[in-house]
Amino acid sequence: MIYSSIPIKIQLSRMKMIFVLLISIIFFYSCEEEVEIIENPSLVGSWEQFEKKTTSSGGWQPLPNGFFWNITFNSDGTHINAQGNFMATYDCTGTWLVSGNRLTIANDCGRKKQDLKMHFSIEDSILSWVHEFSEAGEKFKRK
Repeated sequence: MIYSSIPIKIQLSRMKMIFVLLISIIFFYSCEEEVEIIENPSLVGSWEQFEKKTTSSGGWQPLPNGFFWNITFNSDGTHINAQGNFMATYDCTGTWLVSGNRLTIANDCGRKKQDLKMHFSIEDSILSWVHEFSEAGEKFKRK
């Protein structure tokens, strides 16, 4: 038999340090990094227009007094909206479809059917869209 020249107390102390080190490494690597899950806010719900943009140089402007556009997006892909001013109101129905950040709205306001295509975003309960191939856009807040 071969006996170590290192006393048993020192050997046990070293083994304890190695054990503590191994446990610490295991805990360090077993902790998962928290991944923040960002959910895309939904269009579903009611929105009220408060700003519009007609050109890039004009920027966003408050909606003039007496003008309005209220739209409700339903979860089944349909929508209802009312738009107009102090002289005339149009009640419309139709469908909507989202693909990425592209929104397509098909409107039927009792006149001719209209398809709107725009790029949109929702931040802090503000829906903003800019019409495709245009600088014009609208901003809505949740009702």
